[in-house]
Amino acid sequence: MTWQARPYQQGDEHEILKLRRAVFGQVDPVRALLDTWRWQFQCNPAGPGFIMLAEDRGDIVGQYAAIPVRMLVDGEEILCGYSCDTMVHPDYHRQRIFVSLANLVYEDMEINHGIHSVWGFPNENSMPGFTKKLGWQSAGCFLARITLPKVSALLGDRRKERRPLYLGKGVEAKPIMEFGPEFDQLWREHKPQTGIIQVRDRAYLQWRYLGVAGFEYEPFGVFLENRLQGYFVLRFQTISGVRVCSLVDSFPILDPKTMDGLATAVRDYGALRGCAMAVALFPRSLDRQASQWGFYAVPQRIAPKVFHLAGRFVGETKWLDDSRWWLSLGDTDVV
Repeated sequence: MTWQARPYQQGDEHEILKLRRAVFGQVDPVRALLDTWRWQFQCNPAGPGFIMLAEDRGDIVGQYAAIPVRMLVDGEEILCGYSCDTMVHPDYHRQRIFVSLANLVYEDMEINHGIHSVWGFPNENSMPGFTKKLGWQSAGCFLARITLPKVSALLGDRRKERRPLYLGKGVEAKPIMEFGPEFDQLWREHKPQTGIIQVRDRAYLQWRYLGVAGFEYEPFGVFLENRLQGYFVLRFQTISGVRVCSLVDSFPILDPKTMDGLATAVRDYGALRGCAMAVALFPRSLDRQASQWGFYAVPQRIAPKVFHLAGRFVGETKWLDDSRWWLSLGDTDVV
């Protein structure tokens, strides 16, 4: 079999989605939709995606792709790449498609866009290819934490779903239909001056959590006397037959009583929606606090999902310190 590498051309998305179905089947069907593809690779506020394709006699048989992401690194905003949607048709394995396309994407990002670092969450099967052949380095493993609702909440009357959700004295969470200008101010006031985090301004939040209705994210603003204090985002999914409430994102980290109230509200609200558990991913630096809020770590050997953070960080060893990363489930392309 012979194939040739070439960059994405307008209209290729139809064949790309055909390849996705051949590689992944019906896993996460929302991401197999044309509108979702356009959202991810064309409507990103950080810029359009970088895509290299392998073509054989008119058929797309491989893809390496990355999207630009705005990162705040020790208070300085820089543009990086986020590796995603790597796929090779089963009939074309062991033909160096993955490595060849990846190097072409990195070359394009560096020469034409000044992007020198790319990161992501390779799975266990692809990690050796990234580390041994593409110069990636592991930055640590992250496990989603779980919290279980009280039995009384599971048996509660689902007609009593609370909107807004009350997190403590004078603090309530209200559903958000649109991220307004006040979320830019929230980011400016609370963005960390140390560590590594995706820029969480209004443009990012609107795109990430309200750009595709099919993901069914439910964002909430946290208010104290009608003044915005923060936000969090929920998503309800059935995973391996179990109904799960995912705390997809939460920013900033509020005072301990409010965070404890948030955890309780998420547990109870999820239970009223038929969820047997709630899951979340917090920065490694908050391990102790997360346990105090009632989100407990699961041993890696029995964890349903391990997030292997890694990247190609040219000349930047600080990226390899997992305690510096501010991560949530929303930073992955799984939830």
